[in-house]
Amino acid sequence: MSRYCQVQGCDRETRSWQSRMCETHRQRWRRHGDPLQPTISRQELRTYMSYVERLIERDASGKIKAGLDRLKGILQAEAMGVYMDFYERGRAMNKRWVDACTEILHVLKATDSIRPAVIMASMFLLWLEAPSRFVSDRAFYFQLVRAFRSLAPRNIGSYYNYKTGKVKRVYKNLSPKIMELMGDTILSPYVPWVAHVRKKWEQEKKQKDEAYSLIREGLSAGT
Repeated sequence: MSRYCQVQGCDRETRSWQSRMCETHRQRWRRHGDPLQPTISRQELRTYMSYVERLIERDASGKIKAGLDRLKGILQAEAMGVYMDFYERGRAMNKRWVDACTEILHVLKATDSIRPAVIMASMFLLWLEAPSRFVSDRAFYFQLVRAFRSLAPRNIGSYYNYKTGKVKRVYKNLSPKIMELMGDTILSPYVPWVAHVRKKWEQEKKQKDEAYSLIREGLSAGT
């Protein structure tokens, strides 16, 4: 007996009668956390990334940079502890948890302490300003992990497309469970950092809105 995809607006058949989604939506659920979640591009994050980078650059004391160095160290130590327990000490552990920590270590090895912090804060600012870009909390955290993983070249593969005659770059997918574990782990040390950036963003936005309001009132009074 055939079953049809349960995603609204889709009339394709599922892969088997036990499946809830067609293959296309099942793959999107695995990659993005929700079958209807679109990819968040780096272009969408550019405004927010530039803002966060300026906050760090304007800190003449160097304390923000020092704090972010420590946050990266905390995350790295946690992931390394799991990695060493499994591979060096031979402890029985959840292999998906070990794989999640291994992926985190690969990313941290490929980047400095600034870029992960910028990605984290930028994603939350996008969520604040354009919540409709994320169809669910789960989808947001999957996009957060994808953005984090994009900092490491090993997470992007490539193949030659003989039809187009061009090399196509592709994102190397992880299992949904590993994505979930990575999301919980990478966010934990950065929650206070994200909260401070969000507060600063909202304060500056409020100041701008008040200034624009005064300008509008002044222009209206002069007409």
